[in-house]
Amino acid sequence: MNSFNIKGVKMAFLKMILLLLLLSSINASGQKPFFRNIKVPDQVNETTITCLYQDLNSYMWIGTGKGVYKFDGNNFIYYPGTGKEATLQVSSVFMTPDQVLWIGTRKGDIYNFKGDSLRLFNPEEGNPKVAITGFTLDEQGNLWFSTYGEGVYYYDGKRISNLNTDDGLTDNYCYSVVTDKYGRIWVATDGGISVCSISDGKKSISTITTSDGLPDNIVLSLTSDENFIWAGMQDAGICKIAADSKKISVPESSLTWPYGPVKDIVTGANWLWLSTERNGIISLEKETGT
Repeated sequence: MNSFNIKGVKMAFLKMILLLLLLSSINASGQKPFFRNIKVPDQVNETTITCLYQDLNSYMWIGTGKGVYKFDGNNFIYYPGTGKEATLQVSSVFMTPDQVLWIGTRKGDIYNFKGDSLRLFNPEEGNPKVAITGFTLDEQGNLWFSTYGEGVYYYDGKRISNLNTDDGLTDNYCYSVVTDKYGRIWVATDGGISVCSISDGKKSISTITTSDGLPDNIVLSLTSDENFIWAGMQDAGICKIAADSKKISVPESSLTWPYGPVKDIVTGANWLWLSTERNGIISLEKETGT
């Protein structure tokens, strides 16, 4: 099992990724973006950057070991926690269509943010006790979140429910969740990929592992892109999976992958941008995979 270690994003990574995600025209034009340096406040430099997220209004949210920052293109605005959790160890951030920002922490607490204050999400069933690693929505409007040790949960607006290995999940240690065009939830785990859905209250899970042609069972990142899901792996680079047939395609660059674990993937019309653990940002052409 790969131990969970939220590593800080190097400042060079941050400067590049901030501009990459803020330039929303990338997805529309498919052109390569240009980069410029962004001066990061000392208080951000002094902590660990754990996640980056661009919201529906094009603001950048920066999760850190000491709370969350919003970057509007010019200024960094700090939002600490409250009470006993004044210093939040943020592990994931996500905005729903109703403009509510959801913030997951390493301790398993979840906060939502609307307006100018953070509020603790306090479901009757209680919050998880492990790190929240990602959020997404299904076609029914359920909020899903992955955890590192307790599988995945979904919130239907009233209560939270859990799916884990007892339900057929490939592993309870999960890194990422995304929604495909059919509204199904894809979960990256230490044991491959699980594809989940809920219909009339019934849970359904199918799996994709090395026995199905997945190059590596330790899947660290997933990104939904039109008809495909791109998966970033621990040792085997990336692969593309058709959302309908689940057919797996491995680009040429991943046949002998020297760049280490792929921690995140950003897609454009013609390009992929990969955040790797040991070799910074890698760009690949979608068509050729090189």
